[in-house]
Amino acid sequence: MKSEILRAAIREAIELTASVPEGLQQIAFGKALDILTDERIATARGHRAQGGASSQRRLRNVARRRMGPKLAISQLLDAGFFDSGRALPEIQSYLRNTTGSNYESNELSISLLRLTRDGRLHRDRNIRGQYEYWAEHAPGSAQLKTLRHGRPSARLLTDGKSMAR
Repeated sequence: MKSEILRAAIREAIELTASVPEGLQQIAFGKALDILTDERIATARGHRAQGGASSQRRLRNVARRRMGPKLAISQLLDAGFFDSGRALPEIQSYLRNTTGSNYESNELSISLLRLTRDGRLHRDRNIRGQYEYWAEHAPGSAQLKTLRHGRPSARLLTDGKSMAR
């Protein structure tokens, strides 16, 4: 009986998430499946589902919520957007133009800082004084990091003599 409930919930979740944008389908499917299985198990046990709301209405409410800035930035990170250094205005503009999500700079900067602290992103100030964010796994990023930070004990050799920087 549980396997029948699960199969039916999976079929309905697939149908419900078919119209969701491709990048969000996996998340939407997971949420839809959770809601549908909870509702069907409660119905099979003879209980009313949470709050009595229909699964269709609850799924519509979930779909209306916008994606949070950290999730949006994480998706960009996974897609390789941070293979080269990106400043906050560039990230903000890209999200506005591609996803239609208009995040304030403070929302994005908090999420960027958290991803930096988690070690998924790295940052340094560019020539204009803005933080530039990049992913460590990017090709050539080790060289870029060396160029940005240098080595504190680096020495300059001129005429065969070494001089401290």
